[in-house]
Amino acid sequence: MPVEQSPPRPAVLVLVPAVIRAVFELARARQQFGQLAARNIPARNAHFETISSGTADEGARRIAELIPRLFPRLAKLLPWRADCLVQAIAAQNWLGSMGQASAIVLGAKNTDSQGFGAHAWLICGDKIITGGDVAPYTAFIGDNSQM
Repeated sequence: MPVEQSPPRPAVLVLVPAVIRAVFELARARQQFGQLAARNIPARNAHFETISSGTADEGARRIAELIPRLFPRLAKLLPWRADCLVQAIAAQNWLGSMGQASAIVLGAKNTDSQGFGAHAWLICGDKIITGGDVAPYTAFIGDNSQM
């Protein structure tokens, strides 16, 4: 019976600068979060669409693969809140600096026991970069099909 292998881990020389950049982006996003109204997210998404180079290079693809593993772990260690929207903003900033288009999506779910639950995630192409499992949520700002 074959043993399932985990995905390859990035080399330490790549990971250390990525961790430093991720902390910077999460801190910057936390600051931007306080100034970002939900109604401005479509305009923000449009901005990041216009700065896109149209094709992702290998570096942007590697970062897009690293962010879903890196951001949730770092968020637990930071002395400030880095919830779903902060992580989506940070990832969009980072990928945008590499010429990669992405879109923040806000969604909600209605649970019987807990009431209304809101969530934010970032999509890049057909991949969900931040936000984890978004299946229970219905988008109300942004659109999973817009990228």
